Amino acid sequence: MSAIMLWIWFAREVTLIFLIVNFTDVMAIANSERNQFRITKSNIIYQVVIRLLSRIE
Repeated sequence: MSAIMLWIWFAREVTLIFLIVNFTDVMAIANSERNQFRITKSNIIYQVVIRLLSRIE
């Protein structure tokens, strides 16, 4: 059971990272003027989510 939970946790982390990276790439291409702001903003959101998930664990 513990190994299954660990795999689910790992899959969720990888999926989250993948989605965030894709989001920042799309925003950078779509909006080259404000891409730095948007990437910074999504990085902050990502850090907050990771901290929340770490506390749950």
